[in-house]
Amino acid sequence: MSKNNPSSQSKLQRRQFLRQSVRAAAVLGTGAISAPSLASALTAPARQPDRKLRLVNAHTWEKLDIVFWSDGKHIDESMRAIDLLMRDHRANESIAMDYRLIDDLHTLYNLLGTEKRIHVLSGYRTAATNEKLRSRSSGG
Repeated sequence: MSKNNPSSQSKLQRRQFLRQSVRAAAVLGTGAISAPSLASALTAPARQPDRKLRLVNAHTWEKLDIVFWSDGKHIDESMRAIDLLMRDHRANESIAMDYRLIDDLHTLYNLLGTEKRIHVLSGYRTAATNEKLRSRSSGG
């Protein structure tokens, strides 16, 4: 192995880490764990929990309790359902919501530590809807 090759260096560090972990497990008295199974558990990608949202459109009262992310990726069908719920209900038009927005909404939902639905007031509005609302009040 070349010491100048970063890939070789990281493989070496990983092996050293695994060896030390196996030794630590033996010292701690966890002899029931075999070295190969411990090494496998330490190198396997961590299974991330599904991401779920509970939403309600405050204008149409449509509700959605949905898993939108599983096995490391967004679920297209669920994302389309979220797009529909967050549509411009006045024009009945929807667009694909930015996945990062939905992920951020999920993060906020978890930080709040609630099981209640998030009331969505506006996800997408057409230019015509924005103009109509602007003409009615300064807050549109």
